[in-house]
Amino acid sequence: MRRPHKSCFVCGKASMQRNLVSHSHHVSKRHAKANLRLMRIHTGGAVRAVWICMKCLKKGSTTPALARRVTRVSSAKE
Repeated sequence: MRRPHKSCFVCGKASMQRNLVSHSHHVSKRHAKANLRLMRIHTGGAVRAVWICMKCLKKGSTTPALARRVTRVSSAKE
């Protein structure tokens, strides 16, 4: 099974392949990867972990979810 490509959840930006052309017009393939970060965000009332590009994150297109804090309840009886 082929793994799906990483792409931005908001704008769909993903890695791309382009040609690197030298002065003598020798063409070779080059891969450019998007600047993606895995983040937990609020979507539709639920928290999901999705890939977001830094451009969308700086724009404020999404609301990052706050980190979960685990609190311990003391079992000491008064």
